[in-house]
This record gives sequence, C-alpha cells and structure tokens, in this order.
Amino acid sequence: MRLIFDLCAVQCVSTNNIISLNAWHIAYSIDGPPATALGFNPPAPDVMSQKPRPSDEPIMTKCMAYRYLLTGTYVGIATVGSFVGHYLSQGISLRQLRSWGKCDQSWTPPDGATCESLFQGAGRELPQTLSLTVLVCMELFKALSAVSVDSSLLTVGPNQNPLLIAGVILPFILHVAVVYSSKLGLPGLAKSFGLVSLVIAVPRIDY
Repeated sequence: MRLIFDLCAVQCVSTNNIISLNAWHIAYSIDGPPATALGFNPPAPDVMSQKPRPSDEPIMTKCMAYRYLLTGTYVGIATVGSFVGHYLSQGISLRQLRSWGKCDQSWTPPDGATCESLFQGAGRELPQTLSLTVLVCMELFKALSAVSVDSSLLTVGPNQNPLLIAGVILPFILHVAVVYSSKLGLPGLAKSFGLVSLVIAVPRIDY
C-alpha cells in the first residue's frame, strides 16, 4: 500500500521519469525484502497496556491514510525534485521543462544542446538514475523507521529486527550493482533499466 501512494505521488507530478521496468525494480527487488523482514518486527513495548481495537474499526484508518498520503507526497517531491534539479542545472527553466514536448517549437535549448540530447536516450539516463536512486534510498530509510507503528524510532530502533537491517542492505547493494553494472562487465543490465553510472563531481579550484 505504501508503494502505491509513493508511485501515485510521483506520477501525479511527472509521468516521464520512471519507466515500467524501474517500477517493477522498486516493487519487487527493493520493497520486497524489507516488507518481508517487517513481518518479524518485535511486539510494541506497551502492547499489553494498549486498549483493544474496536471490532468495527477498518484496517485502513483515516490516520493511517493521512500518514501514507503524507509520506507518499514528500517521497514524490524528493524523487521528482532530483529529476527536475538536473535539468535546472543545465539552464532549463521550469516553464521550459513543463513544455519539454514542444522543445524546438516554442523554445530552444541553451548552450547549443539539442532536444534529443536532453530528453531522449542517453540524455535522460542521468536524471532518471538520480530520481530512481533517491526513491530507492527513501524507501529503504522509511523501512528502517517502520519497526514500530506507534513508538518512536529512538524507542524501537531497527536494531530490534536484524532481519530488517539485512533486508535493507541487500536491496541497496542490488541497486548499486544495477547502476554500476557497466563497470562490472554487464553494460546491458543498466541500459535495460535506462540507468547510467553516477559519478561525484568535484569542483575544480584554480590557484
């Protein structure tokens, strides 16, 4: 259910930065192991002092729906924000990005770039990798904070469920392996996901 809200939040803002294969990657490879490990969470410390839930209380309460909607919204904003931020750094305004389909018709790319080099093929692999990586990291960090529904992360930390820690580390390693598969001798793997290896840009300092 959490994944549905996350993807809806992302898709409401932009439908172009996550391809279907990446959605499958998130749903099964990334969310699968943590979701399974969460089934082994320890009981809440105050579980015996809590009042029983009313028999007519729905599984999806209003509070829970608001929580999922809120988390899906900020995950969507962060995911799409990383995608948009890349193009803003290329000198493209938000207005131009909103009408990217009219590139070369109503506006011209800056610095001699072409519409194809920005929005097609290799030009879209980097922002797509950025947005997918942000989504993966936020999903895994959220899983670490889900050891208890009501208790604080400081009260019931992820160390209470060792399987959850393993269930987060394994998908992260898997995602890194997919992103950097070209360096591992499997360039076709990252290409099939529309991803490219990320590098840390170090600013040049002239003395």
